[in-house]
Amino acid sequence: MNKRQIDNERLKELLSHPVFLMHDTNTKVIRAQLFFLSVVSIILVCSQIKIGEGSSILGIKLKGLTSEHIYILLLLLLVYQLVHFVWASSESFMEWRLRQTALDTGGLGRGGLEIKERDISGEVRQTTIYAFLLNSTQYSLKRLQDNINVLTEENAEKTYKEIENEVKNLEDSINHKRLDEAMWRFDNWFLMFCKFQNWRWLILEFSLPVILAVSGISLLLLKLVTF
Repeated sequence: MNKRQIDNERLKELLSHPVFLMHDTNTKVIRAQLFFLSVVSIILVCSQIKIGEGSSILGIKLKGLTSEHIYILLLLLLVYQLVHFVWASSESFMEWRLRQTALDTGGLGRGGLEIKERDISGEVRQTTIYAFLLNSTQYSLKRLQDNINVLTEENAEKTYKEIENEVKNLEDSINHKRLDEAMWRFDNWFLMFCKFQNWRWLILEFSLPVILAVSGISLLLLKLVTF
């Protein structure tokens, strides 16, 4: 496989399966635990809930266990989970950056297609101008290859004529007046889609749990100082 074929495969993979910032399953579990501990810590501190000497949970006596012990335990767990979550998120970010270096650009140039062809990818999320271009171009190239394979002295003139027609169809497709507009719309919406996905990760999936955890740690520290 030459360099051009490799680049084409990378471009196909990039546009068929856009690379987004996302957490793996293990990091999602850590995030959920961090979120839970943060909310519990904030509620405990703000609501002034205290553990008395005679307190019990499910019939288990909490003898010798005080509110201070609970706060210290929550503080240690929160710090551990926060460090673990930030570390795992940093790895996810670095992996995302590494995958992006597989291709210098995510843009598309104009390519040949048969205007009569339809997107038959069979997957709703892949029904884009890119999928349409890919399927149509592959169809035209396959027909060209089939014509070349059956080229013989007996039907050389006929086959050359068919190839000439296919090339003309590709040229007409490239110069189709609606293609530039369709590609421009696709590029803009594709870029916006990627940005929205990445901003969602940054704000909701990373920043919010970190802010809650830092708030919980701060409140616990302030509470422990007053003991």
